[in-house]
Amino acid sequence: MRQISPTAVVSRLLILLLCCLCLDGYATSSPAKSQQEENYRKVQTYLSKATPYKTEITAEGRFVHVFNPELAPYIKEKLTPERFQALDKMIRPHLTINLTSKGFAQAAERVAEGESDETNYNAIWVRDSGWIFFSMLERGHVDPGEKEKARRLILALWDYYATDHQINRLKSVIANPMLAYHGTMNVPHIRFDGNSPTLDDVHVDGKPQNWNHRQNDAHGIFLMAVAEAWNHKLIGAPDLTPARLKVVSLFPAYFDKIDFSRFEDAGAWEEISKVNTSSVAFVVRAMELWEGLLKADTGLQEKIAWIARENKVEWSGRLLTRLISEGYCTIRRQLAMGGESPDYSPVDLRFRRADAALFNLILPSPLQQLSQNEKRQVITIIERLERPFGVIRYARDSYQSGNFWIEVPGATKNEDAPELTGDASSEEHFTARLANFLPDTEAQWFFDSKLAMIRAHMAWHESDPIMKQQDMFFAQVHLKRALGQVTGDYGKGLIAADGSSVASWKVPESINTVKIGDALFYLPSPITPLNWAKASLSMALDRVKPFIK
Repeated sequence: MRQISPTAVVSRLLILLLCCLCLDGYATSSPAKSQQEENYRKVQTYLSKATPYKTEITAEGRFVHVFNPELAPYIKEKLTPERFQALDKMIRPHLTINLTSKGFAQAAERVAEGESDETNYNAIWVRDSGWIFFSMLERGHVDPGEKEKARRLILALWDYYATDHQINRLKSVIANPMLAYHGTMNVPHIRFDGNSPTLDDVHVDGKPQNWNHRQNDAHGIFLMAVAEAWNHKLIGAPDLTPARLKVVSLFPAYFDKIDFSRFEDAGAWEEISKVNTSSVAFVVRAMELWEGLLKADTGLQEKIAWIARENKVEWSGRLLTRLISEGYCTIRRQLAMGGESPDYSPVDLRFRRADAALFNLILPSPLQQLSQNEKRQVITIIERLERPFGVIRYARDSYQSGNFWIEVPGATKNEDAPELTGDASSEEHFTARLANFLPDTEAQWFFDSKLAMIRAHMAWHESDPIMKQQDMFFAQVHLKRALGQVTGDYGKGLIAADGSSVASWKVPESINTVKIGDALFYLPSPITPLNWAKASLSMALDRVKPFIK
């Protein structure tokens, strides 16, 4: 055996220490191997004694796995108007989303405001906040309190974008677009610490956590939300501060300079950058809404145009129209090729067809030029991802896949993978996490509520009576599957896939697979409750309700 000198040993230890310090916090919030092994034993003991869910057959002839026994009767039986009203009254209090003192919505309410969360899901994501805004906006028709919360939330988000840091990022990229291509932190940020006095980035080990902020879908849903807030008179002329107007005036130029329709971004799942149909779609929909808004309100258009001239950027209806046209070219090409990011070699990590994020083409409001047949193409693609407990994001998705939160005693995982909820957008970290993937154990997300909304939308706009009937049928099936994920207690309590306790009436991010020996079991993700999931279920209930006969 080759001997290693003491000097070499010290050198290697120093290199190892330096590597650990240079990982931008990737290992700081992941439980130690011993803790993950202990979590495995907790899960193993629990599953030997408890029944976390039961399988029910619905009036529609579908099997649904149900975690909450109190919801089981509503899932099994036909939903009449009376029964739906009772269901809505039962679950609605558990779908309330609280805003922080600054007016933001945390991604997940796992901890109280101001407390730390080892997963960093107490941070503010622009994307999640956009979905929450639309939920509050729709709920505001029956609950004035939700309408006021929607106003607070969108103004808080707008003021985040109007900070000097965000404005400077926008202007810097407009002046030098290559910054967007060569630095994930150079672009406007889409995630921040809502507890920070200056709304700074999430910090790990005292410095900003490295994150792929190239996420145009987040900017798109933010701009959509501002436009809809104006259209619904949640905001008005007194809210148009110069800084807020500057944000709106800069974004079309920003999208133009980075060539957004061909720009590779991290997309909804914040992973390896590629040209995502879903991201392009949200930018296009934002431009459509603003184009319509400005045509209807010349005074608003003049105010934004004045700010744009002050900042020496182009702002015109002609620019918005061109951006929309360029976006549709990408959207239609990629849909024809199969979906999300199919314009790559099949061996490329970026190649993907079926992806749940394609719901962005229809929700929260559909692309204006998308035909009914194209929408049905989107449904066909997404429904390929349906699994027994939920909807996977895409095939071979390693995030929260089998035994993600636990480790079999004595086994080993790829140590190069990022921290559990850390950034996995580089090819190195994306591939390393994939190396730990157990086949066919993708996390099954809350997206049945999305499909329920899409089917309800299709039913509203379908003239063929048979197709309309099918849409109404599947809207209710997907709603029941979404209700099946809501947590409950069949007598032994309920735990998450990491062994932690889960209270009843929580809406999880996903249902995770755990493998104990050769058997597969299913438990809620520790990311419970997720506010985006609550918002989505709330919207699904409201949108499906008119079809309950």
